[in-house]
Amino acid sequence: MYLVIGGGGFLGGYLIKNIINTTKEKILASYHSSKGGENTDRVEWFHLNLTDSNSLKDLVCTLKHFKKCGEKITCVYTAGYIKPDDCLKNPDLAVKNNIIALLDFLNESKNLLDSLVFTSTDFVFDTNEKGKPYNEKDKEHPINFYGSIKLACEKIVNSYGYYVVRLPFMFGRSLNPHKSHFIEHLERVINERECFEILSDYYENSLDYDTVSKIILELLIKFKGKLPAPVIHICSDEPVTKYEIALAFARKYHLDSSYLQPIRLSECKFFLAKRGTITMDNSLVKSLLGITQINFEV
Repeated sequence: MYLVIGGGGFLGGYLIKNIINTTKEKILASYHSSKGGENTDRVEWFHLNLTDSNSLKDLVCTLKHFKKCGEKITCVYTAGYIKPDDCLKNPDLAVKNNIIALLDFLNESKNLLDSLVFTSTDFVFDTNEKGKPYNEKDKEHPINFYGSIKLACEKIVNSYGYYVVRLPFMFGRSLNPHKSHFIEHLERVINERECFEILSDYYENSLDYDTVSKIILELLIKFKGKLPAPVIHICSDEPVTKYEIALAFARKYHLDSSYLQPIRLSECKFFLAKRGTITMDNSLVKSLLGITQINFEV
């Protein structure tokens, strides 16, 4: 059985889709601010407020029921207060919804989970524009407050004997009709013949949600929930800018790319938290899965 915390989110939706397509396992999927999907014979949705003790206790009762039925429970934890600018503007809320909520969840679910994978970020590193890509053993140095929050969460997760996957900027069409992503916004703006300002001079090993979710699932299946390393990087081989992603999307869906307006990070007025080029090494995950390349799909 899979427990997807944050199933109503972008990555959560793709995880659920690929669990259904590649396994016969049942799924428990949580949602909070965004509505979940419809219950089926495979997927059971439930509302979860990680900062509410009663909500957590309800989840624990559900997990105990399934454990009594002999289920092994693998959790993928994707929930959190994840916008870097919001974390900077509301630090107390960021700590509460990320660090404290995670601790409460781990303590309440202790002895009920057979495995857990926590989704983190490349923002646990600082810029490395002229340096080699960071690997899993490199010293972390968060680029912003959000990165510091996620790094603290990583240490907590590892201390409980669970696993972390570090992810880059991700993109893809939203599978949740109640929630739109960067891609939907880009498409709407171009179709309305408006200019879309997009950064063209900082790079990440960006990857689409579908590919990320498939790799997480492949790792969990191959190693039966017990990953061979406490931290694993999941990212594409080649760093790209958001502008390059947008161009690829426009080409595939025959959109007018002339409405895409590249801007430099130094010209950007819509970010508060520090950004910059961060590249990660994905040699470990490719070695573990026996694959030679990881590329993004639009």
